[in-house]
Amino acid sequence: DQLRVTDLNGRLVPGEDQWRWKGQLTLCLQPRAHATAEGVEAPSANRLPITYHGEWTPDGRWSLALDGASTPWALEANPDRRTDGKLARFGFAPRLSVRARGQARDVHIKGTAQLADFKATLSGVAVRIPNVALEATGDGPWDQIKGRYDLKTDNLRLRMPQFQARVPRLSIAGAFEAGNPGWRLSGQTRLTRAALHLPDQQIRLEGLHLQVPFSWPYAPGTAD
Repeated sequence: DQLRVTDLNGRLVPGEDQWRWKGQLTLCLQPRAHATAEGVEAPSANRLPITYHGEWTPDGRWSLALDGASTPWALEANPDRRTDGKLARFGFAPRLSVRARGQARDVHIKGTAQLADFKATLSGVAVRIPNVALEATGDGPWDQIKGRYDLKTDNLRLRMPQFQARVPRLSIAGAFEAGNPGWRLSGQTRLTRAALHLPDQQIRLEGLHLQVPFSWPYAPGTAD
């Protein structure tokens, strides 16, 4: 798939004490053409319109705000280069909000991303999540940012021919560092009140709770 920026336009307003800017742009995700039983199909592009505004002052202080929301996207993938029309299909409505400010090399950033009504299907596997939300904050020099993140899903449902699962709440939260020598993550994965059903074995489990610490790159004792 190809991601590009289109429809970029803006306005810069110089001032004695500060410069201000604002405008719009569109993130455009063009899915790759793929082979089907009828030939080669090129799906239509998915677009996310974004507005932005910010300011800069002579002493080096700056701020930037981005906001975007879109109608539902539809994506298809053909990882096995199949020609029988059985593709991986995804659907969701994206929303984005970012607030950042700083001075010289120091940065503070806060962002949220949301995927509403997420759906995915592939070879008999179906996933549906009414809402996926990610919140993150970070501070520090732009090349050594440290912060926190929190990813949550509500009412995740997974269906397979011999397996079904329902997870009212899944969360992945913790800390991150971005800089030399690269990204570092640590945190906890939590499942709340999950239910599993294996129809062929007549097995049903309900009220499951799971908490798993992790770190990446792996370092024993660093997950919090």
